[in-house]
Amino acid sequence: MASSSKGARRKRSARVHGQRGKKASLRTKTTVLILVQGEVTEKEYFKKLVDIRGWKASVSVTVAVCAEAPDIMAKQAEKRYNDYDRTFVVTDVDDFTPSQFETARSISRRAKNRERLKIVVTCPKFDLWLCAHHVQVKSNCDRAWVTKKEAELNILRPPRGANQQHRRKHIPENFPFEFTDIAIKNVNLAEYGYWSVQGSTSIPKMIEEIDALNGNT
Repeated sequence: MASSSKGARRKRSARVHGQRGKKASLRTKTTVLILVQGEVTEKEYFKKLVDIRGWKASVSVTVAVCAEAPDIMAKQAEKRYNDYDRTFVVTDVDDFTPSQFETARSISRRAKNRERLKIVVTCPKFDLWLCAHHVQVKSNCDRAWVTKKEAELNILRPPRGANQQHRRKHIPENFPFEFTDIAIKNVNLAEYGYWSVQGSTSIPKMIEEIDALNGNT
């Protein structure tokens, strides 16, 4: 499977670089998959971030939902190996077990996946990252702290007409996406695949990696 992928990339390269006079528009963008658990909050956040960060310039980003445990998400991502140049599995700790995270991390460390599949974990939950756009997050910020802080900051608000199931999950229109770089400084950075440190996330690593792929300085 890996060899056919390399062959496809060589053919794309030949089309771009081996034919003089072709327009730059023939160049293929780096393809990125952000696979998220949350069908509302996370999906809305990253779809908006694609525009805010200007990732469309040199990167083609797909945000898709896989509302499963991290090990199942990693397996699903691996099945799509040939579809994307980079895949980020975005998960929080929630009630998942250490063995599920161990399995997900092991999958990401397989030789064919090592550079292309990353497990992005927020502990204890994704809303911690949203809070970091407003306040500094300390290493002991647990689920109770996040729940209290997101209520104080009114971070998630339902749009008019939202159904009951998703009333408290939508990103408000005035969410400060422009503070993403501040949020990066406000959180405790976790390496890809690590889940055991309260108040930590590897989302900044993912953002900076996609920024680099897009040529952002």
